[in-house]
Amino acid sequence: MANWAMKLARNVAERYLHERRWRRWQAYRALFQDGDGKLTAEADIVLGDLRDFCRGHQSTFDPDPRVHALMEGRREVWLRIAEALAIDEPMMMRLDANRPTISEGDDNE
Repeated sequence: MANWAMKLARNVAERYLHERRWRRWQAYRALFQDGDGKLTAEADIVLGDLRDFCRGHQSTFDPDPRVHALMEGRREVWLRIAEALAIDEPMMMRLDANRPTISEGDDNE
């Protein structure tokens, strides 16, 4: 295949992946945000729960490598959602602030 054709194919593939990612991020925003781009009350509750369940604000370390891998997998999910919604650290800590955390006896395990 000619060099120009390879570059064209790469550009087409990159554009397709970029558009697909953009549509996915738009879907996340449509699901969790109102028309002004603010989190809905329901999103606040769900994201607060996911933050805690996925250990979005604490270490995932565990001496058992299987448990550690499980916690890292959960955290990866949280980081993907947080990236899509542009959730920063202060915003993450405000999510559903009145909800009990795992250390207070939540049943997330």
